[in-house]
Amino acid sequence: MKKSFKKALSLTLATSMAFALPISVSADDELAKVTLPSSGLLYAFDFADGSLANKGTVGGTAAIVGGGSITDGYFDNASTAELATKRVNYMSLPNASAVAKDINTSANKGLTFSTKIKLVAGKYTEWSPIFVMDSTSNPGGWPVFAAEIRGTAVWNAAGWFNGDNTNMAAVLGGLSTEKWATLTIVANGNEGDGGKLYTYVDGTLMSSTDIQASSETDDNSILGILGAGSDTFFQGVDTAMLGGGQPFWNDADAQVLYDDVLLYDSALSAEQVALLSETGVVNTAVAALTTETTPKTDETNPTPKAAETETTTKAAETETTTAAASTVEVKVAGNASVKSDVVTVAVKKKVKLDVTVEPSQKVTYTTSNKKVATVTSKGLVKGVKKGKAVITVATADGRTTVAYTVNVVKKAVKNKVLKVAKKTLKVKAGETAQITLKKTTKNTTDKVTYKTNAKKVATVDKYGLVTAKKKGTAKITVKCGKKSVKVTVKVTK
Repeated sequence: MKKSFKKALSLTLATSMAFALPISVSADDELAKVTLPSSGLLYAFDFADGSLANKGTVGGTAAIVGGGSITDGYFDNASTAELATKRVNYMSLPNASAVAKDINTSANKGLTFSTKIKLVAGKYTEWSPIFVMDSTSNPGGWPVFAAEIRGTAVWNAAGWFNGDNTNMAAVLGGLSTEKWATLTIVANGNEGDGGKLYTYVDGTLMSSTDIQASSETDDNSILGILGAGSDTFFQGVDTAMLGGGQPFWNDADAQVLYDDVLLYDSALSAEQVALLSETGVVNTAVAALTTETTPKTDETNPTPKAAETETTTKAAETETTTAAASTVEVKVAGNASVKSDVVTVAVKKKVKLDVTVEPSQKVTYTTSNKKVATVTSKGLVKGVKKGKAVITVATADGRTTVAYTVNVVKKAVKNKVLKVAKKTLKVKAGETAQITLKKTTKNTTDKVTYKTNAKKVATVDKYGLVTAKKKGTAKITVKCGKKSVKVTVKVTK
């Protein structure tokens, strides 16, 4: 099939698509209660410390083919001089056949692929696939599943089905060469005749479409591809890759930057998709995994034994009392990073993670890389060597996890610039407002301090949270290193 025919087919299919207006899920208190699935995480890569190991449930290590490298904790596939074709430069993901089998047999009938991605000017084409699952035994040369830079999720059984076919800028305005963005493709086989495809950028729904199918068991449907119909393409999948171009059409490799790659065997909800934009999401997703066990039974009597029944009952009671996920907040006093969930510390220096949990319960701390940063049971983090590590804070009941990134630098970095998001805050008496940093020196280790000149009007804590007391005006001095700025707080009744 020629490229021109592929585009013509895409344009024809586009007329049948149903679009949803872009919606977003705000990261508010309700989102804090959302958790990622406790099973079905097949791929999980954060590339921390140059690692290609899969943290998902399917074991194995990825491999870089051709050009590309792990740089500063992400996969850089844009290092070669020219756009490559026929899968010259890409990352091969492990045990693709096992992953495909899991998807094929999963009762969830869906799939969620997500990655943080940054485009590199002149290093990609609209048709370059970001993620591909394929079968070398597929006679037509079509990929079984592909998410392309043009923003589509493409499923193939007896045809080619697209989530969207307009230009990339219109569909995925959030993808650019200026910043990282989280691209998430969700396929839900339980919706419509043949399923639905959703494309998100940073948690915002950009497009959605029905997959054409004459019935839910038709080969031209997600359910058909996943094994409900007669199609066997997915069962023969033996290749999964990041950035590998299409050998059949010579589509160029997607030479882009990748980080935090996840693949689930289910369709995540919009609220769960919103969580994927968070820092340290891979460790959060891995921490959410649980191992379910089935009580043993008598061979002659399927009823669980008394002791086992009691254990099961207690477990149920525990679940009932902790049904609501806890709200966990992690802060660092004096943190000078403009990102609230990232802190910089010098080698051999320490920083304390201040954690509050509602309702109150104990938490545990784990580090993604002990060679970079360690953490004690009290949340005291120590820099070991230059690099980045993710500290995961988990509640005792295992229902809530929060990831906090620690950036370790070799030596102290002095701050030379300080800007705040707002120099004037208007707050009603009895309410609070947060002073937010807009700019500081990159990787500075200097601490930020806050001081009010009128405690009776407004106070400020060590995290920059202002509490309005009574009508009047207060000046808050924000200082980092030798730089300072004043924030005016106007308190009304």
